[in-house]
Amino acid sequence: MSALTEQVAALVARQRAQQTDADRQALAAAYRHQPEPFEAEFAQMACDHPEACACPPEMPSSIPGFLAALSGGDLPADAVREERCIKAPIGCGRPLIDDQGVTRVFWDADEAARYQAEWQITGLCPDCQDRINAHDEDGYEQ
Repeated sequence: MSALTEQVAALVARQRAQQTDADRQALAAAYRHQPEPFEAEFAQMACDHPEACACPPEMPSSIPGFLAALSGGDLPADAVREERCIKAPIGCGRPLIDDQGVTRVFWDADEAARYQAEWQITGLCPDCQDRINAHDEDGYEQ
C-alpha cells in the first residue's frame, strides 16, 4: 500500500509542478462559481452587508416575536401566568384546572415535576406534551 501512496504523491507533485499561476487562478475561479442546488433561492436572501440587513416589518425579529406569530400572539410566559396551555395551533389553550376543579392525575411526584418543568418552559399542558412526545424525531407518530 505504501508504494501506491508514493506513486499518487509523485503524480500530484508532477501535476502541481506543471500548473502555471494562470491555471491555478482559473481553477480557483471555476470552483468559486460552481452552482449550488439552492443558489438562486439563497441569492434572493443574500445581502452584501449582513449588518445592514433587515427583515420586512411584517416578519418577527425575535424568538418571542416568532413564537407569538406562530401562536396567534400567545407566549409560553402568558400561558404559565394564566395557568393554561398555550393557544392553538401550538397547544390547546385549555386551563390546567377545568371549571369543575379537575386536573390531570400523575403517577408520582417525579412525573408531575417533569410535566410542570416542561410546562413552565413551553407553555404546553400535559396532554399537549404527550401529543408532541408521541412523535419520534422525524415528526411521525410512533
